[in-house]
Amino acid sequence: MSDDIRLQMDSNPPDGLLGGPAGTCNQANEDVTVSLDAANKTITFLDNDIMSHKLLKTSGPAVRYRPGPAMRHMSASVRVTFGKVGVYRFTTKLGEDYPGMAMKTIGEDNVLRLTVRVTG
Repeated sequence: MSDDIRLQMDSNPPDGLLGGPAGTCNQANEDVTVSLDAANKTITFLDNDIMSHKLLKTSGPAVRYRPGPAMRHMSASVRVTFGKVGVYRFTTKLGEDYPGMAMKTIGEDNVLRLTVRVTG
């Protein structure tokens, strides 16, 4: 697993930089923050969106989710551990806006589509 994170699309970069400075994907006001720990073969997703999200693996070997794939509140996170070499594909499933967050939204909801390649 290399330590590169490359975004195909960042639809709302607050500072106009795709993925933040140097492609780190950790800039303020992003909907999802992605952190990579290549040594432990884990990726952590932090949900900064006003909607809940569930991370779903659509293909690839089994993974371990900690604490689980659902991010049910703002600032919830899930850590995914990859146990085998392979290509993994993920997407997110949107939940509802959090209770008490009466915000008007327009346009299509965004979902994450991610391909992870784990090498030996």
